[in-house]
Amino acid sequence: MPVKRYGDIPVETLPQYPGNYYQTIVDESESRGIMSKIQRFDEEVPLHSHPEIEHVFYFLDGRGTIIIDGVEEPFEPNSAVFIPAGAEHRLVAEAGGATIVFVSHRV
Repeated sequence: MPVKRYGDIPVETLPQYPGNYYQTIVDESESRGIMSKIQRFDEEVPLHSHPEIEHVFYFLDGRGTIIIDGVEEPFEPNSAVFIPAGAEHRLVAEAGGATIVFVSHRV
């Protein structure tokens, strides 16, 4: 797989998550169940879960709160968190939004 440069990766949106923008680094079709994306969100990522997917989030910029199974924790740049498969999670950014890189694995 060639090196991907941030400015060359197409930006995607999902209608169910307005104000969220994605750039795919690697898709499951290119790997064995691993996906990695850059995600920019203006305000929040609504509460959701993935029964068969675990995540690692690395926060590039922005500040806010991540809620995992009802437990709230602050996030800031250069922090990371693991989200187990099936865990309900939500991200809420302070003014200015936030950007994360995440790696997901289908278990």
